[in-house]
Amino acid sequence: MRSSSLRRLMWCAGLAICAVGTGVSWYLSENHVRQGFGEDTLLGRVCEDGTASCDEVIRSDWGTVLGVPTAVWGLVYFAGLGLWLLLTGLPNRGGRAWHALLIVGTGVGLGIAVALAYNMFATLPAWCPLCSAVHVCSLLIFLASVLLWPRRAAQAAAEPVSAPVAVSPSAGRVGLAGVAIAFAAVALHQNFQHRRYRAETAEALRLYDEAAIAPTSAPAGACGQVELELAECREHLKPFMDDWQSLVQEVGRQEIQTLALRQDDPVVGPSDARNVLVVFSDFECPRCMEFASYWRREIEPYAKDRVRFVWRHFPMNTDCNPLISKTLYARACESAAAAEAARMQGGNDAFWKMHDKLLINARVRERKSYAELAGQIGLDPEQLVKDMKDPRVRDRIQQDLSFGQQAGVTGTPTLFLNGRRITVWGRDRLWQHYLQFRKPTSTGEATSEPAEAP
Repeated sequence: MRSSSLRRLMWCAGLAICAVGTGVSWYLSENHVRQGFGEDTLLGRVCEDGTASCDEVIRSDWGTVLGVPTAVWGLVYFAGLGLWLLLTGLPNRGGRAWHALLIVGTGVGLGIAVALAYNMFATLPAWCPLCSAVHVCSLLIFLASVLLWPRRAAQAAAEPVSAPVAVSPSAGRVGLAGVAIAFAAVALHQNFQHRRYRAETAEALRLYDEAAIAPTSAPAGACGQVELELAECREHLKPFMDDWQSLVQEVGRQEIQTLALRQDDPVVGPSDARNVLVVFSDFECPRCMEFASYWRREIEPYAKDRVRFVWRHFPMNTDCNPLISKTLYARACESAAAAEAARMQGGNDAFWKMHDKLLINARVRERKSYAELAGQIGLDPEQLVKDMKDPRVRDRIQQDLSFGQQAGVTGTPTLFLNGRRITVWGRDRLWQHYLQFRKPTSTGEATSEPAEAP
């Protein structure tokens, strides 16, 4: 005779078994995502011991059933059983018919597990310890479901009759469990597809970067395998890859502008850098602030020795810029004049210190005066205010505007890399491709020295 407390303990054990089966199946599905991308996964290190290989089993014909990885089927199976037990509760004699469905379901699951285990041990060159753990969970959950079967009628009759007992599980609970299981199955499958797509996208990006940069320095044929692997990814990620290719081609098709450089230009970077980036910008422009932050944070630390960054004024205010039809920023002309006055007084370093102050000052609620900003960077405040009205400052800004007009500039920020206009600047791979640098990997390993620019 099975007491109610023993059956409740068995019900809790069933939930625990489902949790273990779900967790192991999740890890196996993650290994299924990563295997084939050349990564040394945690599971790969756990499983490999000479005779055992999770990756070998996953890559077999039985690693995928009906186009879905076997591990994902296991994930849905154990998650569904766990939801059933959780939502239907302990069965009684009135709900035996519904509980019979659970026994049949776990019996079918056990049969499939036995077939997979036999195939793994009898036909495959290696076995998977984690797959074996899942098969053991299938056996245990079948036994738990059998032991949860309500007591026999003879035992129930021998006990005093009390108030009528509600049927458990009820049709309502079974319906709720069915809906929850259906939603969980769809969600888990979609989650797996998302994880796989994300991994394939990351790998395609790596391969495309290598194919775009490495061939320019590697010996002939050295990148053949990279191109081969890239071709395998290309069809699945064609829309993504076409977008990247079109972006690179668009920049390549841009007409090369002749942008004269002056000896006293505000610049950052070595004078002998092979790449020159000219930026027409406005200190009051939010997008200009975004670009400045993006450049300092993402690109400059890795490309600072390969590019010379040159600033050009293009204030978006009709008071000093006749090339535009509408004023966007009320203080744009004054901020440009303050930066030029700082350069006149303190040279290139003073300009860039004022550059940073002006960009930040435009974003704060209580703005500081230009004199206060000058004092913060060690300049003479009164002299700066006086120089802001100097005709040389006005002429300098107008000269930058003339450069912009010749290059077709109409807004800010407008970027020219080696004379070619960059229309989309927020992509690291674009800069890595044209400036020829590689960022450190996520593990902090040193990257290979990039090739000569194409």
